Amino acid sequence: MSSAPPGSAGRRVIALGGYSEIALATVRELQIRSPREVVLVGRDPGALTRAAEDVRLAGSPRVVTLELDALDTERHAEVVADAFDAVGGGDIVILAVGVLGERGGLPTDVSGAVGVLLTNVTAAVER
Repeated sequence: MSSAPPGSAGRRVIALGGYSEIALATVRELQIRSPREVVLVGRDPGALTRAAEDVRLAGSPRVVTLELDALDTERHAEVVADAFDAVGGGDIVILAVGVLGERGGLPTDVSGAVGVLLTNVTAAVER
């Protein structure tokens, strides 16, 4: 019987919201247990590049980055398929898509509040 916690044995990790603090902390912890191939998906190319370097330094033998704005729901299926193809499947998927509002709460203006809700609620699902 394995001493690894359930769900932590996979060798291929896909992180949606891949440069978020939550995603990177999870990926780093997984790398400590065993090297894994990682796909980081996010909207900011610079942040993806920095996150990929962080994951490489944490021990990943291979890191792939893919750009996707979570609000671009028309591209969800395409990019997620590309992520799985990039590493030959996926054993662990991390969903860390989201934005913080003002000081961790919703903005005071309606447009800003709707933007936060769209990203944090509807962008995590495919239409």
